[in-house]
Amino acid sequence: MLEMMREFALEELASAGEEREIVSRHAHYFLLLAEEMEPQLTREPRGIGIERLSLERDNLRAALRYAVEASDPDLGLRLAGGIWRFWQGSGQLAEGREWLESLLEHPEASAAARAGGLTGLAGLAYWQADYDEAWTRYREALGLYQAIGDRLNEAETLFGLSMTATWKDDLDAGERLAEEARSLFEELGSTEEVGKVLMAQGFVLWRRNELGAARTLWEESLVIARESGDQTLAATQLVGLAGIAFHEGNREEALRIVLGALEEATHLQNVHVTVWMLDFVAAFAAPTAPEAAVRLAGAADSLRKEAGGGILPESLDIEDARSAAARVLSPESLEQAWAEGRAMTLEQAIDQAEELGDLVSDPSTFEQREGSLSER
Repeated sequence: MLEMMREFALEELASAGEEREIVSRHAHYFLLLAEEMEPQLTREPRGIGIERLSLERDNLRAALRYAVEASDPDLGLRLAGGIWRFWQGSGQLAEGREWLESLLEHPEASAAARAGGLTGLAGLAYWQADYDEAWTRYREALGLYQAIGDRLNEAETLFGLSMTATWKDDLDAGERLAEEARSLFEELGSTEEVGKVLMAQGFVLWRRNELGAARTLWEESLVIARESGDQTLAATQLVGLAGIAFHEGNREEALRIVLGALEEATHLQNVHVTVWMLDFVAAFAAPTAPEAAVRLAGAADSLRKEAGGGILPESLDIEDARSAAARVLSPESLEQAWAEGRAMTLEQAIDQAEELGDLVSDPSTFEQREGSLSER
């Protein structure tokens, strides 16, 4: 709608005393849309949930503004908490956190709405690698879910706490919380969710350097994610399997796996997970194609900052591309490649990642294609 026409219509609604009712109906409509799209934010068909909500981004913001201004925290928390995967997938973690933090300040939110908002905030903090904040918010949500008897979300939150504890290197807590989540999911008959917990249990084993056992659990978890249609979880699990392969000494296998995960994340239009994977492609390819890998790492660094943060390869004890390349490149070449990468678009970075995969799989073409990549 043209801005002048929109302003005139709002003035007419206000003068007729109908503006508040219309704005309220608008906000509730987009709450219903968000709830309809929520299950599709991590699943096929490809990216339909993120794409649909991206088209309505300004309407979602207007609905959230209404919730804040009208002191309707339940509406706002249900909306913002329900679409936290949208904020993550569209690369706007910081904006999602701001909305949820503002809405959670309201003292009159119901326990259920507050718990959902806390879970969403914890999820966003987790994907920004802010594990202390994620832990605090998950703990608050867990208490509320237990108080209102929401056992499914209690189990989901235990799973989130397990993954967060393991990232914080509290492996005993990670193991205990995963066992609690698995027991509750099994009691509730949720096979799909048990699959996620297998990943959490495997993550603990991975951090304990029990790589074979970790791989077995992650592979089993991946099968369940595929069967249930959770493509975002499957892509994430592939990155984990790539990391395990890397630590087992199979760098080329790790690169092959993560390139497959990158393709899935791209199809889902999940910007944040896509950028996360670009960093891993760069890290795995750095020994073979250092300049191209540094360019890709530079692109990932720039895109990650635009998206509001993220998980880095070094957090999984995988050397980042820039550090690895510094051993063979001059400081001038290193900085030039990094700057070139930071100027890339997401589409260019994805193309660079795919070409890096070809370079590593066929090193005989390295010199010819490295020159081509440099020109880009």
